Parts: sequence; structure tokens; C-alpha cells
Amino acid sequence: MNKYLVALRVGGLMGMPEITYQDFDIIEANSRDEAQEKYNKIHNCSYFYGACLAEKVDGKITVLNKKVSYEQIEELVKEQTNDLQKRNQMLEAKILDWYAKSKDEKFAEHFEIKETSDGRV
Repeated sequence: MNKYLVALRVGGLMGMPEITYQDFDIIEANSRDEAQEKYNKIHNCSYFYGACLAEKVDGKITVLNKKVSYEQIEELVKEQTNDLQKRNQMLEAKILDWYAKSKDEKFAEHFEIKETSDGRV
């Protein structure tokens, strides 16, 4: 399976002539069409639909939409990565807080926690 950057394509109408992209998502699929179908189903699209902006095949990223630059795609990937890092840090903090309160020895052994003090690990 390949990974596709898919976004909701909005605009192209008399009252909204400029086409813009929003609600970006990374979809795993075997083809662009399948990625767009999955996106449309996930996001319940009924008026505006998803469009593939880029694909990642064998580690190589290819821009599929000429109106989207590599810099824009790079920025989207960074945003998504930063968001994941923030969530990961939050989960780590919650887990360590739970451990500090429970003192579960198996947990400490598994994660190689050696000592705690003042509720901090």
C-alpha cells in the first residue's frame, strides 16, 4: 500500500471561484482513486470531495497537484508530525504520573525506570 496526502478540494464556483484545500489527511491505499474514495467516506463528503495532492511510494514523495508546492506539503507533514509529538509527550506524562502514583514494579522494570522522587520519574 502507498500513502497519499488527500485534502478536501473547495471552490471553483461562481460565488467561490478560487480553489483551496482543507482538512488534510494521510490515507493508505493501493491507488489514488481508492485513497480519494476512502477520504470521501471517512469525511462524509457530499458536495466537495477529496483530491490527492501527493503520494509516497517506496519512500519517494511525488506531488500530484501542480497547485501545491513541495514546501506546502513539507509544511503539512511537519504540522502533522509536531502534533503527534505533542500528543506523545502528553501521553508519556500521563503514564509517568500514573506510575508515580501506583509504583507498579513490573511497569518500572519493563520501561527501565530506576528511581522516583517527589512524584517525578
